[in-house]
Amino acid sequence: MFGRKIFIAIIVILSCLFLYLLAMDSLCDQGGENFIFGICGVTDLLPF
Repeated sequence: MFGRKIFIAIIVILSCLFLYLLAMDSLCDQGGENFIFGICGVTDLLPF
């Protein structure tokens, strides 16, 4: 039972991280690279 809760927590954290990176990628594509300078370098590596 405890392992199942950890698995669900990891899935929730990964999905939130994915959606955050997707939003930052959209922001960087619109020319907002001064918002967070380092995150645009990371989102350039993503395939989406």
